[in-house]
Amino acid sequence: MERFSNAFVARHEDTFRVYSTRWVRDPLHQWSRQWEYCYVMQELLALQNCHDGSVLSVLDAGSGITFFPYYICHAIPGTQVACCDVDESLTPLYERANKRESAQPLFVARDIRRTELGEQSRDAVYCISVLEHTHNHEEILSEFHRVLKCGGWLILTFDISRDGRDQISLSESRQLVNKLCTRFSPTDQKAVEVLLHDADLLKRDVVATVPRSEWPRHMLPPRPSLRSCIRDVLSLQRPARQGKDLTFACYTFRKS
Repeated sequence: MERFSNAFVARHEDTFRVYSTRWVRDPLHQWSRQWEYCYVMQELLALQNCHDGSVLSVLDAGSGITFFPYYICHAIPGTQVACCDVDESLTPLYERANKRESAQPLFVARDIRRTELGEQSRDAVYCISVLEHTHNHEEILSEFHRVLKCGGWLILTFDISRDGRDQISLSESRQLVNKLCTRFSPTDQKAVEVLLHDADLLKRDVVATVPRSEWPRHMLPPRPSLRSCIRDVLSLQRPARQGKDLTFACYTFRKS
């Protein structure tokens, strides 16, 4: 995966130079993505085995533009990947990337609450570190449920704020997982129970951004901007700390 990502970023340096003004040039080498991408890939490979090698139809929800959908098509030939993101400016970037790659994921410039993809049209939906940036989880989960086939897999990762000063706090993550469990069945019930009931979960030895002094700065979450600090002060809130204290969760659910 790393070799593919490095080569992809090099081939599309002009594209990522534009995109990096809003996000990052090299998403694989971000603090949590190095695990999240591997987790999602592992689950998609397991799903393909369940399908006896038949072609998978997959939705990347809140995709941005990264190497990852192209890597999926490379690692699981024939996979049909649709990428959905509300950012319409990504359309020409995907068009440019697709001209240079043998794989050509479909890009849909839509809100992930209303993808306009066909009902029960996807074998899998994956959503990597998106839900912590949204406030309408019910609508998003409803849309995921709509587009998934019966037996389809929903593969989710999301950040958890260990100090509760950023989206999503531990209590909010538990609320989210409870909502998921009302619509889907977790593939690992024990892992879900740990999140829901372990009072000391965030005190254990988990991967987190604080303290991670040995990590290069470019791998850590972005520091709060001066504008956001001024906004916090004007709204009588305590400015966000310079280093966010985050961990992350990875779960897979099945649509019954």
